[in-house]
Amino acid sequence: MAGIKTPADATNRPDAGFWLEQALFQTLQAWRALDPLQRKLHFWRDRPGHEVDFILEQKGKLVALEIKAGSTVTSSDAAGIRAFRESLKKKSVLVRSAVLHASQARPLDTGLLALPWGWLVAAG
Repeated sequence: MAGIKTPADATNRPDAGFWLEQALFQTLQAWRALDPLQRKLHFWRDRPGHEVDFILEQKGKLVALEIKAGSTVTSSDAAGIRAFRESLKKKSVLVRSAVLHASQARPLDTGLLALPWGWLVAAG
């Protein structure tokens, strides 16, 4: 419906980030449907506007994922994850956090990785 037939069609669009987030959301929803542990999936945003695209939760243990369509990722791309980490109450623990993007895996900050989003969605 969006006219996306190839990976190049998706990356050349001004709304490429939206479509990538939708693809990852559908992947996470399919994973959750088969998940015997029934982990939860959340979105987070605070009043100043910091946000985290996906929060996976199981018994108070959390994984934060921020999605970026581009291949260049800096520490500032994790501002939402940092704000989320600072907002947590003692009953929840952020065990992992990552910015998923279109390049190579590397450490981004303390306790934060930049990972290629392809590890979650197989590129066709």
